[in-house]
Amino acid sequence: MALRDAMEAEANEEIRAIIAAQAEFVHVPVISEFEAPEWVVLPRVFRD
Repeated sequence: MALRDAMEAEANEEIRAIIAAQAEFVHVPVISEFEAPEWVVLPRVFRD
């Protein structure tokens, strides 16, 4: 995950320009949302 974050932090200006140019044609809908569960059953290894 750290590598991905570092990659995104150093985004190339050419890549940013391509994304900005195409942004008006892209729609990313929210499919669903969720809340944290009221309770969780953890495996025995994490209980002690």
